This record gives sequence, C-alpha cells and structure tokens, in this order.
Amino acid sequence: MAAHGLPRVRILRPTLWCAASVATIYVGSAAYELHRDATLFQSMARQTGKEPPDVLTIEMLNFSRNMIGLANGLGGLAAGPLRQRPAPSPGQGSPLDNLVARMERAQKGLEKDAASLDELLLRAEREGNPEVARKLREAREAREAREVAARDSPSPTSSVTQKYERARQAREQRLGSQQNERRSQMFLPETSKLLVGIAATNVGVFGLERLVPSLSVLFSHIPALNTNYSLLTSAFGHVGFFHLALNMYGLYQFLPPVAKTPTFNYSASHLASFYLSAGILSSLAHHLATVWPRPLDRMIAARGASGAVMAVVGAFGVAYPNHQLGIILIPGSLPASQFLWLLAAFETYGLFRGFKRLPLAHAAHLAGLAIGAGYVYFDGQKRVWQPVRRFTFAQMQRLSLI
Repeated sequence: MAAHGLPRVRILRPTLWCAASVATIYVGSAAYELHRDATLFQSMARQTGKEPPDVLTIEMLNFSRNMIGLANGLGGLAAGPLRQRPAPSPGQGSPLDNLVARMERAQKGLEKDAASLDELLLRAEREGNPEVARKLREAREAREAREVAARDSPSPTSSVTQKYERARQAREQRLGSQQNERRSQMFLPETSKLLVGIAATNVGVFGLERLVPSLSVLFSHIPALNTNYSLLTSAFGHVGFFHLALNMYGLYQFLPPVAKTPTFNYSASHLASFYLSAGILSSLAHHLATVWPRPLDRMIAARGASGAVMAVVGAFGVAYPNHQLGIILIPGSLPASQFLWLLAAFETYGLFRGFKRLPLAHAAHLAGLAIGAGYVYFDGQKRVWQPVRRFTFAQMQRLSLI
C-alpha cells in the first residue's frame, strides 16, 4: 500500500508468513517436548522395575510433564534423567530421580518422613497436578494406616529397630541431599537454560554485528523492503549496548517468575514458543503500523527484543497483579496490574502522537503487552498449548515417531 509517494508496504504476505511461522514454532516445540516426555516416562518406568508400555498415550506424557513441573518447583530438574542410563543408587540422582523414588518408597511403606510427603502433596495440589496428588494422597493414607497398626501391636525390639532405622534414614538423607546439592549446581532447570540461551543468542548477534557491520541488515526489519524473515531475526538485533542490556535485564527479571505460573508450568518448550511467537507478532504489528498511523516509519530499520520482552512483562502483570513494579532511576512503585495500564497508555500515546526524543517501536511494544496479558488471562495452556500437544502427538503417532 502506497501513501503520499512512499514505498509500498505489503500486508497479506507478511501476515500469512507470520501465521505459518508461529504454527511451525509451536508444533516443532511441542514435538521436541513430547519426545523428551516420552523418554522420561520410559526412564521412570524402568527405574520402578516395570517394563515401559508398548503404546504411549498423551495422558502418560502429560503425567511426565507434571512430574517435571513438580520437580522444578522443588529445586530444579537436572538433565541426567532424560538420558537412558541405569537407575541411580540410594542417595544419588537428580531431584526428579529422588522424587520418583520417594513416591515409590512411600507406597511400599519405606518412607517415614511425613512432613516431606505432606509438602509434596501440598505442592502437587497447588501446581494443579491431580494425578500426582492422588498418588501422594494414597501413600499418605497407607502410611497412617501402618502407623496405627504398629501402635496397636508393638514388638519388644520395635523401639530399638525404629531408632536404628531412623538413624540410617537420616544418614542416607543427609548424604543424598549433599550429593543432590552438588549435582544441582552442575545442571540448570530447563527454563533457566532457555533464559541463558536467549541471552547468549542476543549477545552473540550483537557481537557478530560489531565484527561484521554488513550483517546488521539481516537483523533489522525495514517495512518498505518487504522481507518476511526479518520479522523474526530483528527480534535478536539491537541498536546499541544500552538497548541490549535493558532488554536482557527485563528478560532476567520477568522470565523466571513467568515460567513458574500455571500457564507455563516450567515448560521451556512452551515458553520458547511463546517468546518467539510474541517477537514475530510484535514485529508484524510494527510493520502494519507503518500503513497507519505511522507511514513515515516505512524506511526506518526496526530491531530489538523489546516486543517479545514486553509480552513477558504483560504475562507477568496478569499472573502477579499485586506485585509491586517500578522503573529504574524513578522512585516509587505500582501494583503490576496498574503498571500494565500505565505502560499501555504510554505506548498508545507514543504510537498515535509520538515522542520526538524517543524514537521507539510503540506498536511492537503495545502488541507485545497485549499478547502476553491476553495469553495468561485467557489461559494459553488450556486453549493453545495443550491442543497443540494433542495434535502433534497424534501426528507423531501416525508417523511412528513416538
């Protein structure tokens, strides 16, 4: 579309490209996560002495995913259990290995730590994992029944045996916790790896552009050039060091708490899909805004992760509405819900009126806020991610990939 002699900006082709790219990202990420969940479920079955089923179901993989979320909430998931390996000896293994082992010992009557079992049950209920909560509840009831039976029929040597058993278990738990602490320092939860990966990619692109300045055009989106790929790659380019540092600081502050929300439940694949898709769609919003209301921006290169970071901020504001937020170097703070409205008003004014000394991509920022807030408010886990997982699982089964 041409206006006032300005270059033509296409609308339909970049819109279709963005829709196809977002769908590809979500399906690809879901396929990767389903493969990891299937590997984990088979590993868990072998660790409990059972043969993995020949045919997996989506419910089995959802159970594996809930276990990963629960393990991350209890202190982080190591990469080890996702690789095929022998079952670890007592007191060793990742937090997920120990969680599975503790559940099995609880069901067999070998778990005496009632406080830990109750803590796991409370966390499973709070995280919305009904299958895990049901198993833990059954284990707790079985433990209470055994305790009542033991009180009714004590043996002469029971007190000595119990003291020895408690001392042995305390020693095993102490040694196990020390080993787990050392292992947890070696591995990061998958969402933390995602954060490091995004930051490293942005820093790497920034350094590459400084070494080879001619590559900057690949990481900038100029609407008048009508290049579709730059709608994604521009989310990794930055104007200067301060621009890069500000975006990465915002990502560091807001991405980890967003990963803990029920919408994402510590799923790095889901969070990566959301982040990349928000970056693409916010770039598209800037592209369309050069048709109206900012046609003079058609020849200006836009770049930066701000749109994707704004989506994370929007998700945070809806998930934690009462959390106090402020702006660097500006005193005072506001609840996150009010902060979002203030930020949206600032970006809306900048989009239609503009700030002479702040040449920002207001349309990208505003779109990112709306995407993040709407994704959490309308439950992207239930309405987007789970349907994508089910569709991808069916296709992988049809192609014998899982």
